[in-house]
Amino acid sequence: MTSGTIRPAAGAIFLAALLLTACYTESEVKPGERIIIAGTVADQNGDAIPGARVAFSRAGDIEDTFVCVPPKPPRACEAEKVTTSDEDGAYRFDIRGRDTQGIGRSARTLYLTASFDPTGAEVTGPRTILRFIAQTKELNLPLRAWQPRVRIDPSRTELTVRTDPFPQDIAPASVQPARTSLVFEDRAGALVWHQTIRGKGWGVDPRLLEDVDGVVVAVARQDNAPVAPGRGTLLGYTIRSGGHRVWGTAGAPVSRGAACALRANPNAESFTSPCPLTDGEFGEPDPSPSATVAVIDLGSPRPIHLAVFRSCAGTCRVQHSMDAQTWTKLGSGTDQVITIEPAAVPRARYIRVRSDGRVPIELSIWDVPIAPFEPQQGSPLEPVEAVGPPDAESGENLRWILTGIAIMLAAAAAGLFFWRWRANAR
Repeated sequence: MTSGTIRPAAGAIFLAALLLTACYTESEVKPGERIIIAGTVADQNGDAIPGARVAFSRAGDIEDTFVCVPPKPPRACEAEKVTTSDEDGAYRFDIRGRDTQGIGRSARTLYLTASFDPTGAEVTGPRTILRFIAQTKELNLPLRAWQPRVRIDPSRTELTVRTDPFPQDIAPASVQPARTSLVFEDRAGALVWHQTIRGKGWGVDPRLLEDVDGVVVAVARQDNAPVAPGRGTLLGYTIRSGGHRVWGTAGAPVSRGAACALRANPNAESFTSPCPLTDGEFGEPDPSPSATVAVIDLGSPRPIHLAVFRSCAGTCRVQHSMDAQTWTKLGSGTDQVITIEPAAVPRARYIRVRSDGRVPIELSIWDVPIAPFEPQQGSPLEPVEAVGPPDAESGENLRWILTGIAIMLAAAAAGLFFWRWRANAR
């Protein structure tokens, strides 16, 4: 076999090995070994909470694609184990080492989620999520609720939310200080707006809440704790306060109900209505899994004071036009919620958004500079229970996807190496 035959296969094998190394943390427990995960559930003051729902779950693994399939998946494929805290607030999970492992005896990311009942003015209860790996036979993981005081002050030009700062003593001691933010959600729990907490009061433009009847939640999050072999390692946490009701009273944006087309240069026949991008449903599925460009028709030229794009995968680039032929840049962004407020207000009938992932779930255009906030009254929001790992942990699934790609690359490289060796042997 010549060196030219060996080099491509060797390069592919090296690349696959490099990817596997980057994505792989070896488990330090035996598959059949008994693992105890236990702790106490307490409120912000440290008082025990009996009857709290605690769920143990595992991050997705590439082996789930091949092993955990209907109609009779192995018992180890159970996605979630649930218990409740006893009268002393204690909980306990008795599992095996294999329950903490993924492909190739890697240490799989695990979750503990404690869900608490709402108290006082809360309409949804607090939720605490720990993300960790199990590298020892016994793990003691306390779960604490965050129950800050929340005050919501409406004015003519903004909504101000004031809340107590996050108490670091309720977070796991082995990780860095949390990032804190305010999250506004609709009744179904879909994201409407979020912003970083700074200081004691945070003003929100009423246009960002539109006409939503939902909740505001304070969230503390830490994702980058160091991995320390030889013990149960905490990788991060998400601690959500209870939800307090909030009303979006700016009304609907001018784009609500506008027709749209999922193509870059649409003609009159391309536009359809109703359009899933402008229907006011923030948690609806994508209009098309493969749509990377969309154009909305406002019906007539309008001043563009504010553009809001929610759940845009990748970078969204936005343009405006009077005739859907000649396009001018409006702005771009990469976030769960993107806002563009141009300094020089253009007039446009058409708005085009391009994404290197998928188009937004919801797109809102405002033709007014600011919407007055009018406080309203209404019936209480039904409490909503939510457990399990949050969607924001999707980066963990990416890790296992990369692992799968690396394995396939290695298998392909080995097959190519063997095929060329057989060919040269003849």
